[in-house]
Amino acid sequence: MKGSWLKELSQSVLFRDYTIAELMDLLSQVNYAERFYGKEEVIALEDAPCTQVGIILEGAVEVQKLHGAGSGVTIQCLTPHQIFGEVIIFSQRKTYPATLVANSATVILFISKESILQLCREEERFLENFMALLSNKILMLNQKVKRLAYPSIRQKIADWLLEHYRLSGENTINIPFTKKAWSEQLAIPRPSLSRELGKMQEDGLIYLNGSSITICDQQALERLL
Repeated sequence: MKGSWLKELSQSVLFRDYTIAELMDLLSQVNYAERFYGKEEVIALEDAPCTQVGIILEGAVEVQKLHGAGSGVTIQCLTPHQIFGEVIIFSQRKTYPATLVANSATVILFISKESILQLCREEERFLENFMALLSNKILMLNQKVKRLAYPSIRQKIADWLLEHYRLSGENTINIPFTKKAWSEQLAIPRPSLSRELGKMQEDGLIYLNGSSITICDQQALERLL
């Protein structure tokens, strides 16, 4: 495994606080596979069996809910060191609830369910990290429900920006997906998102620069909520 991918792996919640040497030793004991995907290549179809946990090492993955006519919406975008499948493999359903598509050249590390169980039994540190991962997923879902409940577009944008600011600690946030995908996540029309972002910049709340947004007045954004 490439050194840069090991670094991404060490930044994931599952392997937090592991050194690169420890990671290499850990991986030598379990069943894993690195897989490469081209842009727009399907990683998993909705209702397909899920038997592995995926960790993104490079690129990005869109989680899409497809409709019968072939159209669909992006409900989430996953970026390097983020994880998917950890809830599904231990659920009664055990199938993907949405379709996963690479939105750029992407590398994913897959770890089997059996290996996850092995690591939980043998590595207390890994077990704690896995429990933290599941807890964070619950909190994230609660946050999404709260965001969708906000009545105004500005509040939804502010909540999204503040959540990512708290996660990264950086005022400048790089948007890892298209504005269309972002608008679908927020459940608002794309033109309305663009229009409101422009107004927020005029009001001195944010600064737009290509695919990045800088928070200029954090306290004002927090007062919106």
